[in-house]
Amino acid sequence: KTGDPQSRFSGTIASYLLKQPDVECRQTLWQAYQGRAREHNQVALHRIAELRQRLANDAGFSDYASYSLKDQLLNTPELVKAFLDSQTEAIQVAPWDLGSTLSQLPSAQTTALNTRELLDRALTTLGEFGLRFEVIGEHLDLTATQTTLSQTALAQAQQQILRVYHQDRLLGEVYLAIGAQDAVNKPRNASQHTLRQSVIGQQFGQQALELPATLNNFKDIERFTQALADAMTSLARGSHFYLNNTLGPTLDTNQLPSLWLAKVLRQALFPQFDTQYIQPRETLASAYATQLKVFRAKVALNFYQSLNQQSYPDLPAEFSKSFGANWAQAIDYPYSFNAIANEGPRYYQSLWQAKLATLVHQSTQDCQDKLGLFNLLVVNETALTLSEQLRAILGEPVDAAAL
Repeated sequence: KTGDPQSRFSGTIASYLLKQPDVECRQTLWQAYQGRAREHNQVALHRIAELRQRLANDAGFSDYASYSLKDQLLNTPELVKAFLDSQTEAIQVAPWDLGSTLSQLPSAQTTALNTRELLDRALTTLGEFGLRFEVIGEHLDLTATQTTLSQTALAQAQQQILRVYHQDRLLGEVYLAIGAQDAVNKPRNASQHTLRQSVIGQQFGQQALELPATLNNFKDIERFTQALADAMTSLARGSHFYLNNTLGPTLDTNQLPSLWLAKVLRQALFPQFDTQYIQPRETLASAYATQLKVFRAKVALNFYQSLNQQSYPDLPAEFSKSFGANWAQAIDYPYSFNAIANEGPRYYQSLWQAKLATLVHQSTQDCQDKLGLFNLLVVNETALTLSEQLRAILGEPVDAAAL
């Protein structure tokens, strides 16, 4: 019961945790919910772990965690552990208390920002990196984009085709739809889709961008800048080979250019982003999301290591380090999120790339040669390794441990 006989329970866990005043009830339900899938998923997940362990042994590795990390920048479990430990922060809010705590904090004031005006300013900012844009059509060719964009959404959106150049090199086209709506006439979130990857000497790129008519909060701003950055970096990559343009040098660095460019756009368009659009509620929500990723990454790394070599033999202690609460049955957590079977020990990568992008952005804010920086980090036609790129940007040392 929620304590208030007049309140209505929607039937969701989130609703219960928000309305239940008794902390013990909230804790009991949350922990039971996290362990609900163990019986159902245990056999399948352990079969996956067994097959991957066999694969690692055949390749000469003691466990799958070591095998899966061998080609990454953080190429050992020890380096991943060092990174995750550095990102562990005690937010002192348990997951089952998050909803009630957030509801008591002030949130940022929402302001509807015109997306078209912001896009024009963003394109001007991108011009500083050598990008040039040409409007070549007010209406989209639906046959070229129907696999990605619904005709209903496009019919209700302001549509354009942008032809994109970089230093007079044609990169490709962006199919742009501003104000797109879904089937029930709700504004869509900003999104980017690669229709055709650009490959020098082989084909020009095609990108599809769906943008809402207005940006109303910090999440909208983040999605807008990230979608635009993803489209531009995909078009501008300068390799003559398809896989080099889509995968990058390693899986834990391939998103670095777009994450960096999104931060550049965010700072240029919203110089007071942190103070104006993020208040205590948003700050706590972001910190919680980060710590949840950190804890999940620890769980995933642990799961694929040998019992006598586990990086985190005491998962309840790691849970307490992030959330300041006790969860004796943290061993149940591997069975409650799909990424442990998909990304596995490499689950840390989204955190790592975001932090690396922040480091690069902070180190290059005063860079006067923006064209050269863009060519080095995004275009990279000479196929420099990440270490060579970082050495040119940050100087020595740029080994994984130092980073």
